[in-house]
Amino acid sequence: MKVKTTARGFAYYEFVDDNGQKCSLQKSSSALEDKIWLGIDDAKIMEFYPCPRETDELWFEISKEEVETKLKHRPQNEIHYTNQRMHLTVKQVKELLPILQRFVETGEISEVKMSEIDEQLHRYEQALEKIEEIVKNATKIHHSIATNISANAILDIINEVNSK
Repeated sequence: MKVKTTARGFAYYEFVDDNGQKCSLQKSSSALEDKIWLGIDDAKIMEFYPCPRETDELWFEISKEEVETKLKHRPQNEIHYTNQRMHLTVKQVKELLPILQRFVETGEISEVKMSEIDEQLHRYEQALEKIEEIVKNATKIHHSIATNISANAILDIINEVNSK
């Protein structure tokens, strides 16, 4: 990406997203605080159909004429099709940066990685196997004694798993 300058002297970058949409990042002219504009430059007006019709497509482009027909009752100067770019403050960008950096480094946006969830699931599965073995053995022992032993053993396993 190369930095460019608007006619008013504000820096901006142009790029294409993974859907082939032209996007930009631009310094805002906001006089109240530092802000940027980020997003698609010319968003298409799309309509979503959760159940495919003739094709497998779920999104269908709507022409501006169709929108104008649907909005005929509104004065032309009040029709806004879409605001496709985010207007972000420095504070908002600061909050997003660690998440974006995590995505760059790991491919994840969540602080919890799938590998950590898988490890916890594996520990629970192992604990369940131990509990099933205790219950199986408890049926061989006198019922009242077995109940107390089983309950205490199960609690020990649960506490062990939760402490990891």
